[in-house]
Amino acid sequence: MADENQFFYTFTVKVVTIDAALFALCLVTFCIYQIFALGLNNVASNEDIRHRWNGHRRNKKAVKLYKKEAGCCGRFAYLLFGDVDSVQGRSRLQKYAELVETFYEIQKLGEGRPTP
Repeated sequence: MADENQFFYTFTVKVVTIDAALFALCLVTFCIYQIFALGLNNVASNEDIRHRWNGHRRNKKAVKLYKKEAGCCGRFAYLLFGDVDSVQGRSRLQKYAELVETFYEIQKLGEGRPTP
């Protein structure tokens, strides 16, 4: 019985150690990237992400158009009060709900009609 407990204990310790080592390796890799790739170029990581997203040629026109709506409050107001359907079109769920509602209405009309 003692050997089984010892085996379980050593196995658990090995698994936790391997997981911790992999996690630490990921953190060290990210730290090295932050320090050498971005830090030496005097660029913060959020600036790097923003440059890659907003600085792309395809996105420059959209960034200029929606600059005032890009803030947190602007997005919130757009989602709550804006006309989302005109920009993105109706969602599939909304279309499906309308089709199901129409189907049930047709069934109700068919029930009231006498069959030949």
